[in-house]
Amino acid sequence: MKYRYILGLWLAILLSACQPVQPSPTPIQTLPPTATVPLPTEAPTPTLTPTPLTPLAVLIQPEGADSALVDLLQPLVYEQVIAAGLRWQVRPALTPQDLTPELRLLVALPPLDNLSALVAAAPQAQFLAIGFNGLEAAPNLTTVGLGNDRPDQAGFIAGAITAMITPDYRIGMLGLKDNVAAKAASQAFRYGRSYYCGLCLPEYPPFYEYPVYMELPAGASPAEWQVVANSMLDYQVKTVFVFPGAGEDASLKFLAEAGVALLGINSPPEALRPRWVASLRVDPIPIIQNILPDLLNGKSLGNVFVPLAIADPNPDLFSPGRQRLANEILADLLAGFVDTRVDPLTGESK
Repeated sequence: MKYRYILGLWLAILLSACQPVQPSPTPIQTLPPTATVPLPTEAPTPTLTPTPLTPLAVLIQPEGADSALVDLLQPLVYEQVIAAGLRWQVRPALTPQDLTPELRLLVALPPLDNLSALVAAAPQAQFLAIGFNGLEAAPNLTTVGLGNDRPDQAGFIAGAITAMITPDYRIGMLGLKDNVAAKAASQAFRYGRSYYCGLCLPEYPPFYEYPVYMELPAGASPAEWQVVANSMLDYQVKTVFVFPGAGEDASLKFLAEAGVALLGINSPPEALRPRWVASLRVDPIPIIQNILPDLLNGKSLGNVFVPLAIADPNPDLFSPGRQRLANEILADLLAGFVDTRVDPLTGESK
């Protein structure tokens, strides 16, 4: 009985060990809901930053501008403008509406009738006006004269030069009637001659009174100027000072071909160069070269003085020694030691 009970117990244990084991259920993890991001209906437009334009410099070269001055001015200004990193343009004309904010420098030559309007329309730019008269001052305007505001100085040194190079002091001048500047130049011309040689009396006949002064109104015909040229030859004039606007190409060529020496304020045409003594004018190029850096840096210089100079000397008619003497007289004149309004013979002021 005892053994039957133990056997039954072991069988029960064995049977329980053979029952399949049920796995424990795996807990289900609940994830939080994902936020829904709406898709854009259209792609965003990128923002473009405009590239600023390079600053600009302009030369206005109107029809009728002095071609010789333009030929000297263009390469000078171009070189400094490009070195400063600016763009460069040459235009025949501009209106205030054409001016843009990137304009930094405008160089103008006469004849130009709207320069004052351009200056007012672009206060951010510097303006360089070369050879203009009567411009109203402005904070952004620099002016460079060409010597026409002192015709008395040109007339005085012309009188001295013609007297020193002309045998028997037989000199003359062509002027303009009813022209204030020509009158001032003619008076100073007589004083310059007397300053050099006193009475300057001819030693040989014919004994005319020199200097011979002849004039015609502005706009006189070539035929009228030819009559004047013939009269100069009748008076045995050997050297003539030509005031700007006086004479005429054909009559001046006639005088040159007759052996008369000529000099004037402006540079001569090529046909007159063999008989051209010198030009009595200002040379603005060195002055402009010196002031351009200030203008490109935004600094205005107001009215810049350019002194009179003896240019285009012809050594065949005007020897180096006489050139030195003439330059010494000119230096005294510009320094104020000589007064063009005082007669050297009488000391009287006119």
